Amino acid sequence: MTSVAEVLSQLRFYVHCGAYSEVTNYVDELPPAVKQAPLVALDLSRAFLRQGRPIDAEAVLTSANSAAATPGEQLILALKKASLSIYRQMAIQAALQAAQTAFSAAETQSIDPADRAEADRVHTRILLSAATYFEISKEQGHLAGDWLPAIASVLTDRSVGCPLHNLLPRYRVHNGIRILP
Repeated sequence: MTSVAEVLSQLRFYVHCGAYSEVTNYVDELPPAVKQAPLVALDLSRAFLRQGRPIDAEAVLTSANSAAATPGEQLILALKKASLSIYRQMAIQAALQAAQTAFSAAETQSIDPADRAEADRVHTRILLSAATYFEISKEQGHLAGDWLPAIASVLTDRSVGCPLHNLLPRYRVHNGIRILP
């Protein structure tokens, strides 16, 4: 049986080399249970998006075994699906609502700071897309962009020992959208 760690290592190697056809061939040989592991599904979706294959990325995320996911992985999966709905159907308002629902569901969960930063990164992408198409205010878009340096500092330092909420500014909800004060 192939371990998830081995699969992730091989996928990341192929993606790093830009060997996307090898990614596809490798994935075709994997057992379904391994492909459905949350971390594998997230990496596969990134690889498919880099190939310009959003339908495949969405299928991989949809088939991910969310029951096996940590609360942070569940949040990231939900946000990635919401983000893909913007690219696939221009469903910006639906993506904003899905993001809000995902954060509400995760509110009481203990989430790893790195997972939270990844979730915030994807959420920021949703907000910036919404700002680009005037679905949220220009100010909300700027505030979302201002969030990126704090998110990047957490994502580049996986040894963060303190909760992410100490690093990121507090947010509030306005018209169903998380924004910074």
